[in-house]
Amino acid sequence: MVLDIDTPVYSARKGFLAQAKRLDVGKAIDLPEHRRLINQCEKMLSVTAASMVFLYSTKRVHVVPAAAVVQHKDTNLYDILTYSLHWLYHDFAICWFGDPAIQATDRVALEGLRDRLDARAGVRLVGRSRDTIIYGEDKLIDPEILR
Repeated sequence: MVLDIDTPVYSARKGFLAQAKRLDVGKAIDLPEHRRLINQCEKMLSVTAASMVFLYSTKRVHVVPAAAVVQHKDTNLYDILTYSLHWLYHDFAICWFGDPAIQATDRVALEGLRDRLDARAGVRLVGRSRDTIIYGEDKLIDPEILR
């Protein structure tokens, strides 16, 4: 996931890596899948410390740092202190979390980043001031031109 915000008073370009696992609260992940997750976390952490694991349960998504998953010895990942997806995105948006080395300012760059990291999906969040609108394929148009 990458964030690309550019306004007159705030500018941020950064990202983080995430791996998702479906796991109901209170259940342990099976051993082969646990080993696979550890390998995935180590791969993400070799790129950036801004790496997370999303644990999807039937009720909500729990967030755990990839570093905590690698260090945790047990297959019950819910023994690790988790926090909500809401707080992860909050901290990401206000720049308390994220890696400025992970950037994508357009679709081509996002696709290149996704390929380089061997990720199945990439998400790019774009924020601009009200006097700028986004039109078409990542083109920024001054609203005065449209008048």
